Amino acid sequence: MQGRYGGDDLYVAITTLCLVLLILNNFLRSRALSWLIMLLLIYNLYRIFSKNYALRQKENKIFINLASPLQNYFRKLALQLKDREHSYYLCPRCHKINRIPKKQGAVTITCVHCAHEFEKKN
Repeated sequence: MQGRYGGDDLYVAITTLCLVLLILNNFLRSRALSWLIMLLLIYNLYRIFSKNYALRQKENKIFINLASPLQNYFRKLALQLKDREHSYYLCPRCHKINRIPKKQGAVTITCVHCAHEFEKKN
């Protein structure tokens, strides 16, 4: 594997998608879905064995930028399910998660990461 790109976040996402589609295909028995799984796996292998680092990194960066809002949403949801005494809000400027104690009414929140102030109903 020396000189090859290897795995990254996009590789993990495509592999996970293939596994989910494979399980779904066990119930549906669709030929089109089988071909889609095969094409995704071939593309994944192509990315792993590629020597074009710049293009693979660019693809991965685009994927991370598209997937980060979804990751932040699920991360915030998991935190809220674990901790009932605090509320979690995303800063509109830096998109980091801020934790505040639960209170009644509107609250002015100062982001601990970028010092931006914003109001939310708690």
